[in-house]
Amino acid sequence: MANHIVRGQDILEFDLRRTKDDILVLFHDPNCIRVCGINISIETHTFKEIQDNFDVEHMYTPDGINYPLRGIDLKVPTLTNVFDTFLDKAKGFNLEIKEDDPRVAELLVEILKQYTEHNLENRIIISSKHCNVNNYFRKITNHEYATSACELEGMWFLYLTEIKLATLYFSLFPPSYGIYIYIYMYIVTLSYNNLMRIKNHPIYATYTSCINP
Repeated sequence: MANHIVRGQDILEFDLRRTKDDILVLFHDPNCIRVCGINISIETHTFKEIQDNFDVEHMYTPDGINYPLRGIDLKVPTLTNVFDTFLDKAKGFNLEIKEDDPRVAELLVEILKQYTEHNLENRIIISSKHCNVNNYFRKITNHEYATSACELEGMWFLYLTEIKLATLYFSLFPPSYGIYIYIYMYIVTLSYNNLMRIKNHPIYATYTSCINP
């Protein structure tokens, strides 16, 4: 992550999951098999168990033969670890709540309150495909932070845009929500791409890996 900031990337994006003992950690997959080689989930283990037993990037291989990151003690980071390290370096953060679990929103708010001096309400976007999680976060923060569109909101936006009634979107979801239109990869369909081409808007796809340059 530090390398990406040095290279000029302004925004860092993280996926949040809750451990069994209510610690927010950065982890994308619901299961650890792809990354760690262990067929268990983050949610069923305590943070200590995860730190003691998870070898992050255990399964990473650049060529299918070598596994250069095994045994170098890479651990699953917590959200507070990342904030303490990068709040003064990155301009903004996109935090995606992966689980359909309002408790994650509560834990996130508790952490955000610890960093009030960092102007996070103007530097963070909270995203989730789960509408109940998004709506709950908006409610308990009184819409103080920008949030993504959830899956249903994103689909409505695309549909209304397709039939040239996109202005109705903000009648359904008023701007006071602070909604940041974040279209998830599985929602960006051929119809959306065609729409952007018709309107002469270029589409840029980017991918940032913690491992590869």
